[in-house]
Amino acid sequence: MNSSSSPLAGGIPDRIILVKYGSFSHVNAKVERALRERFPSYDLEVVDAARDILASFPLQSLWLRLKASMKRLVPFLRGRHSPWDFVFQEPKAWELISLWILRNVDPAKVAFIFQTQSMFDASHPGIPFFIYTDHTREAHKRQPGGGSPAPASIKWRGLEAALYRKATTVFTLSRFCAESVVLDYGVPEERVLTVSTGINMDLPLLEESASTPEPVILFVGSEWGIKGGEELASAFKLVRQKMPSAELWVVGAQPPVIQEGMRVFGRVRLVELDRLFRKAALVCVPSRVERASMLALDAAAYGLPVITTPFGAGAERVRDGVTGLLVDPRNTEGFAFAIVALLEDQDRACVMGSAGRTMVEKEFTWDAVGGKIASRIRSLLPVS
Repeated sequence: MNSSSSPLAGGIPDRIILVKYGSFSHVNAKVERALRERFPSYDLEVVDAARDILASFPLQSLWLRLKASMKRLVPFLRGRHSPWDFVFQEPKAWELISLWILRNVDPAKVAFIFQTQSMFDASHPGIPFFIYTDHTREAHKRQPGGGSPAPASIKWRGLEAALYRKATTVFTLSRFCAESVVLDYGVPEERVLTVSTGINMDLPLLEESASTPEPVILFVGSEWGIKGGEELASAFKLVRQKMPSAELWVVGAQPPVIQEGMRVFGRVRLVELDRLFRKAALVCVPSRVERASMLALDAAAYGLPVITTPFGAGAERVRDGVTGLLVDPRNTEGFAFAIVALLEDQDRACVMGSAGRTMVEKEFTWDAVGGKIASRIRSLLPVS
């Protein structure tokens, strides 16, 4: 695609460009809606970094997908990833995206570029540039027990570091991520703003129930290892010794071993997930690595207490002793004790769940997030 054929070229600055990849766990749709609502006088162009940009270089993108898939053969064969997921780990993909932006985006036409995630570089030297991200490579490495992030070349690490420094503002989903942008990448603190995130569902209507919930522990996550599934399974054995009727329901992941009391649902539709949330007594995800802890917010929206870890964004989404409990998953006995404590004390669990629901309603809405983002952009740019 060249500038003469691009719908983004020419004219006066009356457009905003949102560059994304995939759904970003449903975040991208919420960001798009927020930008449309907060900047109604601008046309919003939504561009997918894979489908719209890299696919416009057919031969290079085909080679990149084949190369990336071979490098990450095991996770690719498990069927949980698209080849595109690995392409962005190649510096050549970053170069192609930057080239496309330079060819197709006219500074005279575009008020600002807004990019979600930090997997590529959609900046233009003549246009204000904003990023909304949940992680950095160095932040990942700060979390214990999660192993190192995917291998990255020196060139790739340099591209990531330069990306944050190019941004007019880096918006983050957590303070944990913001601290990394400042401390690990040297971005001035005034150019980094934590705006958090909203829940990616309609706030569920909750009905009063006189019955005591069954002792069901709900785990939701596609990555069994990184989300602490192995630690949870070990703790669950101890839980069953104390409470033989307890069950562990696993959604998304496929545990390598299924033990007594476990039920594995695999991937489910949202309507089924809604049903499982309503059946559970608590939600437990002892993540080794936690970028945004979206599940903790979803659980709180259903009035459920959450047991998770203090790693990453976990401590920002779960108020220890108030909306749930924070436990180091490497302490198997401690984790089992926390689960049993809430299953046995339903009054305490109910109070925590109610506090979590109130927290979500007040602090974790997309209206609040959109307002923070728009306020910062308007303070820096002459936009209406």
